[in-house]
Amino acid sequence: MGTLSRLRDFTADRDAVPPVPISAEGIDDELDQILTESNAQDVRLDTLDAFTHLPVDATIAATDTHMLVADGTDFDNVAMSGDATLSNTGVLTIANDVIDSDNYVDGSIDNAHLAADSVDSDNYVDGSIDNVHLAADSVDSDNYVDGSIDNAHLAADSVDSDNYVDGSIDSAHIGDDQIVTAKILDGDVTLAKIVDATATNKVMGRVATGSGDWEEVTLETTLSSTDEAIPTSKAVRDDIVSLVNDVGGFHAIADDQSFPNANPDPDDGAGTVVSIANAGGLVVNGSGVSTTGRTLGASTVTINGIPATYQSTTIADSLGMHVISTVTLNTYNYHKIIAKEGDTNIVATNIANVNTVAGISSNVTTVAGVAANVTTVAGISGNVTTVAGISANTTTVAGISANVTTVAGISSDVTAVAADASDIGAVAGKATEVGLLGTSAAVADMAILGDADIVADMAVLGATGVADDMETVANNVASVTTTATNIADVNNFANVYRIASSDPVSSLDTGDMVFNTSTNKTRVYNGSTWQDVSPTSANNVFGTVAVSGQTDIVADNTAATLNFAGTGGTTITTNAGTDTVTIDTPVAGVSAGFSIAMSIAL
Repeated sequence: MGTLSRLRDFTADRDAVPPVPISAEGIDDELDQILTESNAQDVRLDTLDAFTHLPVDATIAATDTHMLVADGTDFDNVAMSGDATLSNTGVLTIANDVIDSDNYVDGSIDNAHLAADSVDSDNYVDGSIDNVHLAADSVDSDNYVDGSIDNAHLAADSVDSDNYVDGSIDSAHIGDDQIVTAKILDGDVTLAKIVDATATNKVMGRVATGSGDWEEVTLETTLSSTDEAIPTSKAVRDDIVSLVNDVGGFHAIADDQSFPNANPDPDDGAGTVVSIANAGGLVVNGSGVSTTGRTLGASTVTINGIPATYQSTTIADSLGMHVISTVTLNTYNYHKIIAKEGDTNIVATNIANVNTVAGISSNVTTVAGVAANVTTVAGISGNVTTVAGISANTTTVAGISANVTTVAGISSDVTAVAADASDIGAVAGKATEVGLLGTSAAVADMAILGDADIVADMAVLGATGVADDMETVANNVASVTTTATNIADVNNFANVYRIASSDPVSSLDTGDMVFNTSTNKTRVYNGSTWQDVSPTSANNVFGTVAVSGQTDIVADNTAATLNFAGTGGTTITTNAGTDTVTIDTPVAGVSAGFSIAMSIAL
């Protein structure tokens, strides 16, 4: 191919001094010339005549599949051989197994140049395949040698539940301390997963002597003193019920119409105390049974064993009551009465007086035995107040308590004597005779009341029925106060008049009296011996009293005179048809003619 002709000599223009400028038009013309001549040469190469311009040997021929190859001098017509062949259509074929890694530029082989299934493990350098060089989803189980995937080849967090065969994860493949509560489905921990399902009465727990690990603990159906067993709920309840039964159950209700519908005993049995705050209105029949109580559901309640004190009565308002449950529903046994709060407060307010009375408990017991007579005295409290106003005279009378005891036996006559106040005033003048009982020996006898037996008698005050007696005392607190004021005389009276199975032999004074329960006779001590006080007629209560100069006192409200052979010759005259007694000859310092308006029965 010949040399292209040039329109201008650009080298000369360049080297000229100064250089010759090249215009745009000149450059455009030059390019057009080059393109024209180049195209002309291409046309010539397409024709067979073009080879006439190549230096060739005379032997060049158009041999099929041959190609022209220069040997440094000229071209020769040769066949292609070796690792590749060329078809007459220009297809180049490379022989098999002739290209190795030396023939490739580093990094020149990409996926497009690799035949399918052409690369296997022999082609990889050990450890050369990393995640970056693996196509997404390109590796499956066919690519792995069995057992070849170990922990080192798994990416962190790369295995999830989709990768496990169902049931394939066993205990050997779970690390120690790897399962926490949050990994356990609620309700999936069953007894069979905790202990031997065939075990009886076993639970999981810790015991005091254990190592701290959870272990099987026995369930007990009865409580015992052990740290290695757990009681059942029934065992706990049974033990609580037993304890409550031992100490006695307690159930408080407002009134007798509010009993519980069910048995209040925790074991549905007997022994629970039901406390009725206000049992007022509860009706008791003559046999000590009440059926007027009601449950909250209006069922009839039966209370048995109510004592005689309350039989054939209606319980007073504000009195409380304790009853005890039985095994029969709505049936209870009486236990005790609870005093009114107001009465208790009165007793508390007058506790000093009560303590005084406690010191003479045997006398109180005696008074309790004559409650009817005390009630009679309470009915004439106005007269008692009158007597309290002349306490000096009462003290004088206390000195003749033996004679008072005699009068107590003839209380109806004493009531008649009360009408003869003027005559009784005469008796008050006989202080010497009346003071016979005020000796030191009589005072010494009072010490007897301080022994242990007398103190024990105070327990009697806590018995059923005493509450009513205390209520009576509370209602007559003025009388009790008067008694406390004259307690020395009351104590002296207890020594002068006695009740015994035989005549006393010690601490005796003239005028002392005793009721002998063996002979059922009243006797008086005359200073040396005991003498009977015996009836002498139908009208006489005690007949002639064995005191010198003393005549009968009769019980028919007729006038009678009682003479005492003492200093001044004192006489006591009962006034017919009245309640007064006149002391005819008073002693010095005592006014005559006072009235005793009370009945005494001991």
